[in-house]
Amino acid sequence: MQAINTACKNAKVASKYSIFQFDGAEVRKGYEGKYRTNCSDSVMDLSIADMKDLALTGAKALFQPKEIVHAAVAIELIQRTTKIYSTSGADIDQKMDIALIELSSTAQNKLDSQTRSNHGMRGHCYQTGAEFVRNYDIKEEAEVISEQAVELLLADQCPTEVTDLVLAPDQMMLQIQRV
Repeated sequence: MQAINTACKNAKVASKYSIFQFDGAEVRKGYEGKYRTNCSDSVMDLSIADMKDLALTGAKALFQPKEIVHAAVAIELIQRTTKIYSTSGADIDQKMDIALIELSSTAQNKLDSQTRSNHGMRGHCYQTGAEFVRNYDIKEEAEVISEQAVELLLADQCPTEVTDLVLAPDQMMLQIQRV
């Protein structure tokens, strides 16, 4: 607090030597605003038991094919409140609900392993409410991810000629990480 008082005192003393005069009310208008995530229920309305059950359902579905040796489910619920005030009169109030659901599955045989996910790290991170999490079909999504991992594992190796390549975000993250 002492630093703030000293800074205010110094600014007042130096103000008589200002180079440019301006009307503070015109130049430094204080912005005011309020923002809330558009949702019917907050993510904080979800219980720990609900999240545990959702994660367990996802994990069981990820491990269905016998070739799956590793599977991961991460569910993160965030409620972020930000209040911004400034000496120019700003008064901004934000409250965001965020849901993140990450799934990944690794298939392995004696020669190779392949991993698939639901679009990589933070691939399913949304500003949303509890209704998104309640309606999320984690079982179907997990089954698709594990099936794709097995398909990749059993697929023929890529040809050796030079061709164009299109990468999904999760695969690009793997390529960047390994380079």
